[in-house]
Amino acid sequence: MHPLNPPRIMKSNDAILTVCHRMPFSKTAAFVKSLNATEFAGQCHFFCSFCDDETVENLRRSNIDIHAFLFLARHVRQRLATPWPLWRRFFAVPQPQWLADAVSRRVLHLFYLRHLLYLRFLEQSPNVSRVLMCDCRDVYFQTDPFRDWPGDGLHAFEEDRTTLIGDCEHHRRWISQLAPPGTLEKLTHFPRVCAGTIMGDRHSAIRFLRKMLEMTYAADSLEPQDGDQGLFNILVHERRIEEIVVHRNSESSVSTIGGTLGEKITTDSEGFVTCPNGRRVPILHQYDRKPDIAKPLLARLGL
Repeated sequence: MHPLNPPRIMKSNDAILTVCHRMPFSKTAAFVKSLNATEFAGQCHFFCSFCDDETVENLRRSNIDIHAFLFLARHVRQRLATPWPLWRRFFAVPQPQWLADAVSRRVLHLFYLRHLLYLRFLEQSPNVSRVLMCDCRDVYFQTDPFRDWPGDGLHAFEEDRTTLIGDCEHHRRWISQLAPPGTLEKLTHFPRVCAGTIMGDRHSAIRFLRKMLEMTYAADSLEPQDGDQGLFNILVHERRIEEIVVHRNSESSVSTIGGTLGEKITTDSEGFVTCPNGRRVPILHQYDRKPDIAKPLLARLGL
């Protein structure tokens, strides 16, 4: 184990949830090692599908809790989602939970399915009080992710405001395909919020996950395999649950830098990305898209 990554001593009821499908440990090493280099003292749960033995062993050595699930697709798209109008009618009729869950696991694309995995976990985990739901491939922890806890509620974090929803071809595609006519026009001038980093207290997170699944099952189309980001933006900007709190990029717990111009990114003397007040942002998202930022951060971890 890398010297920066000693086993964590569990002291808190904070939990991090992420999905890892067919990824070698090398793709998640920065996530794991950077987390263990902080003072985070909570739980970290990887929902793993088709992870090889070496990856599983490295995760366990890094104090990660592993939850195996079966996702048969090679990538993130489920072939059985193709006749979505039929499945939409199926989900529109009250079904036993076990049956709806079983069908969801075979039909929903991975980015939609993760909400079901997280929901069932939280429903059975009363010991969890605060949760971070995030990607594992492009997240780097600069400090304890719960250090600057923004309070109760469901916390959504904006991307750079240079590009709004109506300016982004991906968001236009997601929202126009998933939602009723007129939805995109209503949201065109809103900033994008990222589904790759979401925080909340346990009860707000459960309400959020239930609403995301409800919106998924009612979606006009499931053609966009990564369209959960579109649903998340609709949920946030239309206030589909009451307890939503939206944060400007880099001004609270998360900095999503993939679409941020380099001159707008500030760092300290050790290369960590900072907030406008000079404090290190706890959670750095899409750091891998900025090689000048990523190189010194990865070097600190021996990567």
